[in-house]
Amino acid sequence: MFPVYIEMPPVQDALQLECERALLDACSEAARPERCERVGSARPPSSIVAVVSWSGDLTIRVEVEERPLRRAAKRLLSFSEEDPFIEHCRAAGFVTGTLLEASLRDELDADAPPLAPDPAQSAPPDTPPTLVPEDDHTEEDDAHDAASASMFLDAGCLFGTGPAGAIRYGPGFAVGVRFSSGLLLRVDGDMTFSTVALEEEMLPTRFWSVGAAAGATWSVAAETWLELSAGPFIENVQVHNNADATSDGRFVGGMRGSLTLRRHLVDRVSALVAAAGGTRFGDTTVRVDGEYAAHVPAPFGGGLVALSVELR
Repeated sequence: MFPVYIEMPPVQDALQLECERALLDACSEAARPERCERVGSARPPSSIVAVVSWSGDLTIRVEVEERPLRRAAKRLLSFSEEDPFIEHCRAAGFVTGTLLEASLRDELDADAPPLAPDPAQSAPPDTPPTLVPEDDHTEEDDAHDAASASMFLDAGCLFGTGPAGAIRYGPGFAVGVRFSSGLLLRVDGDMTFSTVALEEEMLPTRFWSVGAAAGATWSVAAETWLELSAGPFIENVQVHNNADATSDGRFVGGMRGSLTLRRHLVDRVSALVAAAGGTRFGDTTVRVDGEYAAHVPAPFGGGLVALSVELR
């Protein structure tokens, strides 16, 4: 019996039982004469386990692990909206069964007794054995990694609107977690630079912000995802006075949202392009030495071009 851990998409409650049955039947057909059975935990007492999870409604990830050898076979299946949902389940089942059957065949080959060595080529009796360091990686760690959500780090160049129509630009980053159900949670921040005009003098201005966001992700094509998220942020706007080398600034809060197109490149690396916008709350007037220096508009827009690394 092949154990299969299935993480069903929560948006398909009415079809979950039918999808599960179709997936396991297709898996058993591909793995014949073995059968695939669903398990309630990703830690069954078996050397081979499959984990099937959904990333949105149109992407399915299949992972098969051979525990003693710590090898994993992975497949990412993408579908179009025109495909019936039940066909997604059958396709995932066939792929799971095929990978399980191949893993079992490899395991049996690995368990086959080795050929007897040629006495003429045997090592001398006094040859010390080779010691292999023990690996602290456990079966529990492998199972947890297979079923857990993926974490990512984004870093790139951010640009957007500044005071009095000026452009601000600088580095931006985000750290987040993406769940198989499509839910997305993220913490992001940036530091951008601009200028304000005061009595025919251009004063350097610095913005830095940190915020949090929640949203969702969808697969729009093979290896391509669309993300929509929004959340609160806090921002510091600081103007530097060239005359006496002092600076003055203030904190403001607000809400912002972003639309991101993410494309997988190689291994764990992706590229992304994001468009963002939002509004600041409260008084956004910036003063230097108590005097009015600039008014930072409440609404703002911008964009981000970045690379992303999957951490787990």
